[in-house]
Amino acid sequence: MVVGDGLNDAPALAEGDLGIAMGALGNDVTVHTSDVALMSNDLRRLPDLLLLSAKTVGIINQNLLCGFAFIIAAITLSTLGFVNPIAAAFFHEFSAFFVIFNSARLLRFDGMETPAHNSPAETNEQPLPA
Repeated sequence: MVVGDGLNDAPALAEGDLGIAMGALGNDVTVHTSDVALMSNDLRRLPDLLLLSAKTVGIINQNLLCGFAFIIAAITLSTLGFVNPIAAAFFHEFSAFFVIFNSARLLRFDGMETPAHNSPAETNEQPLPA
């Protein structure tokens, strides 16, 4: 994983397994070269990015499994004559709605709710004396 925020970081972002551009409102070359563009320069948001990525992969797998299961069940029931093809088409549409609504769960993602992600002012922590 390579994290960068400037023009000189673009080659490293392109070569890394995962290139993350910080402050996406800045340099266009860095943003276009990276795999992910974060809109802020707050490095404390990186664990949120990794958590969101893991949740996204999990929901993709759920969608594939359930979508295929609905379609295979509809085809099987239709082929065996238990339901007519029109009902099987409704099963297919139901599977599409399931995938959409299951994916919409990601819209509620707020990130981690741990004190490590809050600023010292928000957690009432005092800086260490020098």
